[in-house]
Amino acid sequence: MIDIYELENKDVYGALKRLLSRYIPAPIAISRTEKGKPFIEGNPLYFSISHSQNSAVIAVASRPVGIDIELVGGKKFERVLARFSERERRYIGNSALKFCENWTAKEAYVKMNGGSIFEELDRLEFYDGKITENGEDKTCAVKGFYRGESVVTVCAQLPREEVSKAEFLHI
Repeated sequence: MIDIYELENKDVYGALKRLLSRYIPAPIAISRTEKGKPFIEGNPLYFSISHSQNSAVIAVASRPVGIDIELVGGKKFERVLARFSERERRYIGNSALKFCENWTAKEAYVKMNGGSIFEELDRLEFYDGKITENGEDKTCAVKGFYRGESVVTVCAQLPREEVSKAEFLHI
């Protein structure tokens, strides 16, 4: 199971708690791992949050999940490209859209695992719809969406067909 919600970027954690109450009974205690990944105490439901400018997204799933949203053109990306593989740099070129597709896929993968993008960036490659880490294919499903001027990508340890059917819901 995977559900993706979009909302305005205000009181996102309040909205998250209201949203999670649809899935599990109250009270909901959100804790954080040592690296800062939020999780629900004593419950196997997984979620991930991202926000950019006025928009936010939340993914809720039955397996580990990560989500990221970026406004196309919202970041200067030229310096970060030096940490991307040669194949990724050729694909991205000067395209802010292609950079956002790549960045959000990596960020969603890292969020799914509870890591830090800047610690893991050099080990990751996103190419041809797949994430590799240190050259090894990862078995997560990656799905990108275009939402207005933003790119949203979700990465989950779910079957690809389940993630590919995911749609946006409104809170």
